[in-house]
Amino acid sequence: MLHKRFYKNISDTIYCFSKRFRLMIFFFLIFSTHLFSQWNENPSINSNLIVDAVNPTNLSAYENPNGGTYFFWEDKKKSESSVYFQHLDQNGKVSFRADGKRLSNTKGNQNNPVASVGTNGAVVIWKSIIDANTQALYAQKVESNGYTYWSDAGIEIRKGDNELVNYSIAYDDDGLSYIAYIEKSFYSPTKYSLKVQRLSITGYTDFEKDGIEVVHSLNAKNQVVIKPDNKGGFSVFWIEFVNRRNVLVGTAFNSSGKQIWGPTEYSRFTGNVLSYKLLPLPKQQTYLIWQNLDKPRTISHQILNENGGTLWETGGKNLSRTKGDHTNPQVITSSDSAVIVSWTHDLNKDKNVFLQKFRFNGKTIWEENGYTFFKIDGDQFGQTIVSDGKGGAITAWLDRRDAKMQPNIYGQKINKKGDILWDQTGTLLAAYKNSEKSYLNLVSDQNGGAIAIFKDKRESITSIFGQRIYATKSYTSLILDFNAAQKGDSALLKWRSLSTSNIAGYQIEKFVSNEDEDSAWIKVGYVNHYAMSITNKYQFSDALEEAGSHYYRIAIVDHAGNSSYSDVLRMNFILTDSENIIVYQNTPNPFSDSTSIVYHLPNKRNVKFEIYNSRIEKIKEFTISETKTGSNRFVFNAGNLPNGVYFYRFTAGEFVEVKKMVISR
Repeated sequence: MLHKRFYKNISDTIYCFSKRFRLMIFFFLIFSTHLFSQWNENPSINSNLIVDAVNPTNLSAYENPNGGTYFFWEDKKKSESSVYFQHLDQNGKVSFRADGKRLSNTKGNQNNPVASVGTNGAVVIWKSIIDANTQALYAQKVESNGYTYWSDAGIEIRKGDNELVNYSIAYDDDGLSYIAYIEKSFYSPTKYSLKVQRLSITGYTDFEKDGIEVVHSLNAKNQVVIKPDNKGGFSVFWIEFVNRRNVLVGTAFNSSGKQIWGPTEYSRFTGNVLSYKLLPLPKQQTYLIWQNLDKPRTISHQILNENGGTLWETGGKNLSRTKGDHTNPQVITSSDSAVIVSWTHDLNKDKNVFLQKFRFNGKTIWEENGYTFFKIDGDQFGQTIVSDGKGGAITAWLDRRDAKMQPNIYGQKINKKGDILWDQTGTLLAAYKNSEKSYLNLVSDQNGGAIAIFKDKRESITSIFGQRIYATKSYTSLILDFNAAQKGDSALLKWRSLSTSNIAGYQIEKFVSNEDEDSAWIKVGYVNHYAMSITNKYQFSDALEEAGSHYYRIAIVDHAGNSSYSDVLRMNFILTDSENIIVYQNTPNPFSDSTSIVYHLPNKRNVKFEIYNSRIEKIKEFTISETKTGSNRFVFNAGNLPNGVYFYRFTAGEFVEVKKMVISR
């Protein structure tokens, strides 16, 4: 055991150093028009994201915190099915070989990949059916450039003659992977066992060979979900068949594998559980939402504290009391410390997507029983949802507006107040005529828009397609490389434009905040479009008189006078001869890991930064003595702080200023 631990520590150390210096060699398939393509501006066509697909299934997509999107699927290109992965950058370009890369070269039918993504890559697990009596669970760690860490085969988590019923993976901030799985005995079909294994950053198993046995009994079990506590411990939830009904159960273990609370049943008074979702919250709290099978179908939800205790009434709250069936709950946390839920409401065979937003204390922010942002003929269903990064959400769904046709895919953006921002009846994301669309996934583009990834069967091709929609509801960004820099006492704005004959010019607008009047965007300049330009590069200089944060956007004006907008750009401006102390807003904001705070000093002096949480409790303090006259920069690392609103208090002598910042991972 000591030798194993010694070599494990050495291996982990080597991994950390070798990650920076290893030389990657890849063999690429040459599909140049595909590899270097960008998002398609026509939602009736979309972008084909892989080549040589046969029949991709079990497709799942995940946002990469470092930019771009991972997606995983299985396909049967030969006699056995294999699992694959791919990564896209923000422009829709695949990051390595155009047909995706296999996760493992082992034999057997590989099925149903499930992944968890972090800042250090992604970890994915899958089931391999080796023969009629043998099933195995494998894991692989991958990077966005196509590199697979754990050999060409992956790591074998378990292998045996028990049937793998269900499994779950989670990846914590320290690079540890937590895997939970349920197996059923072939010899005693009513015997179920739930186990957990933990992997180090290099793939060593931390627990005994078959993992920790969480629970075993003759009760059927399914839908396991594992959640790390970022301290080496974890909680596990699952559905168990008890006394002729499905119940939602949870328990937790510390880093040594010792049970610290549970098992606890959370659906005792809400009926027969069909499915559920789990969402980590700040302070090690957990949000649970589950769908009840009884008629009419209802949705219940609850928040647990770090010890597994319930914060709301026993049995949880009923999400909506409107008549009809409520199904398919999807949930996210918003950047303003709230939860947003979407679900499908079915009344008299008319299906609509509903939404609700509420605080962690259960208080509703939008309409009491939820609301639908439009009401049209046909069925809307199969919705998915992501945060817009500003307290609102973007949702996409399958929409059958013609009962004789296959559904199309639509999207909608809702701000933090619940107002819709895109087309009243939804904006098209995929409308290839009467094609079979399925496995709809939605990920944030990290810039106020979203990317839809889905399977589509179109006449002679079945493949994985994608469509990006920008925050301005356009399908392609007409403004590229939009940036600003201080030049003397002016802001120099630069951008590129996609060439289009319909553009008349670019109106530069600045946000002006006034305490006495309504804040507004005002026009500060206009640049004509160069129809014959090869580079389509533009710039504009705006003279500034006040130091601080300045916000700009560009309105793209067509020949009919219609406008669409670029993303908003913020620039911190310092007066070159200022004798005042100036503290700027942190950037980026919101942020996940670290953020920068720029401050201007007329002369050298000691300064202090104090960090407060939303309850105005001081949690960190930094004293800085090495400063200089002029511009200075302080970088704040969030560490393990949970998502939420924080404040930083800057002090220099008698000068004090407080600003707000948001951690959102």
